[in-house]
Amino acid sequence: MNLEESKRLVQQIRAAVDNPQRQFREQRLAKEYTETCRAVNLRLQQVSTFLQGDDILKAIQLAEVTPKLLDLVTVLNFDSLSRWRKLCDQRGYLLPEPFDEDQVRRLLEEYEREVDIHHPLYREYRQAEMLGQDVRALKILRLVHHLKPEDRNASEESGRLERKISAKRLAILRGAIQDKDDDTVCQIVDELEELEFSLGGDLPLWQKAQQVRIQAGLKKIDQYKSEKAWRDVRDEAVFLESLRSRFQVELERDIARTLNEATEWAKGEEEAFREDRRFKKALGDLQHMLNICEEKYLSVRKRPLAELRSDYELLSRKWQEVQRYERTLDEDVEERFDKYYRLLRYQVRQRERVNKMVYFGVAVLFVAILSVSVMLVQAHRRAHQLADELESQERSRSVIAGEQFLANIAEQDGKLISIPRLKSAVNQTQQFIAKEQAQRQIAMEKVDWLIQQAENRFIELAPEQYQQRLAEAEEVKASIAPDYQPELDEKIALFRALWDAYLYDEKEARSDRFEKELVVLEKVAREKLSEAEPLSVIKTALEQIDDRMPVLDALTTPVLDVLKVKEEITFRYEALKERAGTMSRQITQWDSVTGQLDNPESLNGFVASLNQYQSSNFADPAQLRKAREITNLRPTTEKMIQHLITFEDAKKFQAVTSGQPLKLFPDQFVGAERRLMDSMKGDVFLTEVKRFELTEVARKDGDPLKKRTVYIRGQLEKDKFGRLKGMIYDPSLSADAVKFEEKQLAPAEYELLDQGDLKEFAFFNESGLGALTDGAADSLSVSLLELVDKLHRDRSLSPAFRTFVLYRLVLMADARPSEWGWQWAPSGRGLRKQLQELGADTVQSGDWLVPKRNTEFAEKMKEYYNRSSALALSREANFLFQLTQRAARDGFEFVGYVDPVKLVPAAVSKASANRVDLWGWSGKNKKPAKLFSFDKDQDAFVSVTEPLAYSPLFIVPSDSEKTLRIAADAASYNLQSLNRSILPKLFEQE
Repeated sequence: MNLEESKRLVQQIRAAVDNPQRQFREQRLAKEYTETCRAVNLRLQQVSTFLQGDDILKAIQLAEVTPKLLDLVTVLNFDSLSRWRKLCDQRGYLLPEPFDEDQVRRLLEEYEREVDIHHPLYREYRQAEMLGQDVRALKILRLVHHLKPEDRNASEESGRLERKISAKRLAILRGAIQDKDDDTVCQIVDELEELEFSLGGDLPLWQKAQQVRIQAGLKKIDQYKSEKAWRDVRDEAVFLESLRSRFQVELERDIARTLNEATEWAKGEEEAFREDRRFKKALGDLQHMLNICEEKYLSVRKRPLAELRSDYELLSRKWQEVQRYERTLDEDVEERFDKYYRLLRYQVRQRERVNKMVYFGVAVLFVAILSVSVMLVQAHRRAHQLADELESQERSRSVIAGEQFLANIAEQDGKLISIPRLKSAVNQTQQFIAKEQAQRQIAMEKVDWLIQQAENRFIELAPEQYQQRLAEAEEVKASIAPDYQPELDEKIALFRALWDAYLYDEKEARSDRFEKELVVLEKVAREKLSEAEPLSVIKTALEQIDDRMPVLDALTTPVLDVLKVKEEITFRYEALKERAGTMSRQITQWDSVTGQLDNPESLNGFVASLNQYQSSNFADPAQLRKAREITNLRPTTEKMIQHLITFEDAKKFQAVTSGQPLKLFPDQFVGAERRLMDSMKGDVFLTEVKRFELTEVARKDGDPLKKRTVYIRGQLEKDKFGRLKGMIYDPSLSADAVKFEEKQLAPAEYELLDQGDLKEFAFFNESGLGALTDGAADSLSVSLLELVDKLHRDRSLSPAFRTFVLYRLVLMADARPSEWGWQWAPSGRGLRKQLQELGADTVQSGDWLVPKRNTEFAEKMKEYYNRSSALALSREANFLFQLTQRAARDGFEFVGYVDPVKLVPAAVSKASANRVDLWGWSGKNKKPAKLFSFDKDQDAFVSVTEPLAYSPLFIVPSDSEKTLRIAADAASYNLQSLNRSILPKLFEQE
């Protein structure tokens, strides 16, 4: 069981612990958990045995086998384990012994142990090296690297061993393929995959090896088919198909058909197996249902109708499921089904007849009871009418009318009061009358208290509290019955007259006090709140105004609007507040700007502080122009990346920052490209011409023209005399130009030996150039850079053909460099001009068949091909893309800015920026550049380029040379041949 399956098992156990209902499911989980723990315990004991014997290598290797031992122990020791053990103990399920804590702790200590040269693993490695056991030494080094990833020696040595072992195995593999030693081929491939080596660059070799491996697998499939082992056939076919797809192996038609037939055979056998299993399950369910029916029948108990009907329907469904498979059943099964099916159907129908008779008797009894009940209706009707009238008076809050109606009921219908409905209505009406009288008393007391306060000149409470008491009194008045409200209205009107007179006097007094306070503060503002005054004077004046503002605010915002001061005075106060607030905000903003410039936290914060600096009235005029100069540039890390990393190219910037992989070809051709490729695809001198060896019988031996090479276009045909006839070009007759002429070759005079297609045609198909010339957007997947590299290196082709194809590819790439990835290969710039100067544009179709043209271009292009064979444009493109993408991802880190007066780094407080180069905007061209480098001897920053005042300063978090090495390794690019002029500005050396 792997780690994911173990996690799912633990999740199911947790669910069973939280909801213990389905015991059969719990029993299955307990069995699986016990088996898993038993296997882990056995593996843990083996590891412990190795550790006790000081065999650290075997112990860790066994612990690291997938799934890892400690991961399994962690998963199986879940938090609800104690509850699960208790549940299993209650149900009687077996559980394994818990994991030995000492053994687990000993293994953990070995993992945490310092891996140095005295470690047992290094001892094992040295012994393997002495014995020449490279594979064992490699496995040990990989284990050391796993335990100590920072051990560079182990990493480099394992890389060396990998290359050594891989070279030996590949050499053996290449020889075994040539000798057709299939067993050795399969063995070597298995060893390389077991050691997890990469395929390397020799894909054709791997494809041939996988072809051998697939043929060996087909032999296994034949053996499995003879043994009817369809599972093995299915698994082997899936494995072979994965090899075919993974390595793009082109199989022969018969082998591919055999593989497909094996897959189809396995699918058919699997479907037959599943069909048989479904039939057996359906038959088992039917037999189980028959057993249940038999047990219930023999139990001799009266069963409910619903249970009988359910068993009858379920038995019928089970029988129908079995019948769908159209298979013959045992007579015993058919007889038992017929017996219990008829029995259940009879019981259901009999029980339904009995239930109908019971329902009829109940109906008769109900009619009798209803007749007796009618006699009581008349007695209650009058009581309900009286109760409705009482409730109506309560809803209309008619207190006096309710008292009178209660008296009439007691006099005329007293015998009906015992009826519950009327009795309840009488009690409720009496409570209603008592409640209304209590409400009237509360309202009268509230109004009388207010009138008493008015006579005492409202000295006990605040004005808003009196206003609230008045509102409460009016609220209580509105809540009492309409019969009591006229009396209360008269007293409230009296209080209102007294209250309005009091409010008028209070408002006048508040306005006088407010104006006196305001005059004092207005004088302070006129004299001291001026930008010409020092900041300390302005701050003191603001503090004085702020101290008195709470008093004025309280006077302008009383709880009662009617007590507000006069509006004309309020306008003056708002003007004062606005003036003080504006000055306070300016000072706050200035303090914030100076604080941010002293310690800028981010680039955005720094630029924002400069913008605020320019808008402040307290700023130094001499520095405003410098600040405006840098903010107009709108500095961002993206601009740094675009200028220093992506060659100031917007498309390159988008490519490396989007996170997408490098693409070296467009989605589809443009018109000119399609016409150019179509002309090559239909070139008759490439696709319709074959090479033959012509022997002229009449010539003597030793004559150089007795045997010579000729080219034939199309097919040769025989005339009625048996002579071969066709279009033939004989270079010995026309060495300057291609001339196909119709000739006849008599068998007695000439002998022809077919030498196959042209080498140029083979290159056309095998290099991917043929796929490129298809021109279809959905199959366009060939890089021009790779094709150009192949043409630069392939010396087996004729010079004229190499030059002919190379010039057209360079011409096409030069027209759309971004789409074809040409922009990522700077070494390819100028190839078009070089080829034109050498006359590459004069090569015509078919020139590769002409000896004179080939000789001419062999001389012209010799120096060019010697020089260009060292180019690796596709690797260079991949390297530059990897480099710029990694550099753009690492980016730049903002650390400070340039002091505008001294033009030196300022606010550089981060430890990572203390001893590295600083980048920013140059004062010469206002573009990103290296501004300062750190001189270790002087222990100070040294100016490299004249900086721009206030320019933000950045550091590169990653090591440039390390980034170069990583990108070169990823692209398999040779750094020793690197021309640093192709690198972005970030990687230029002084």
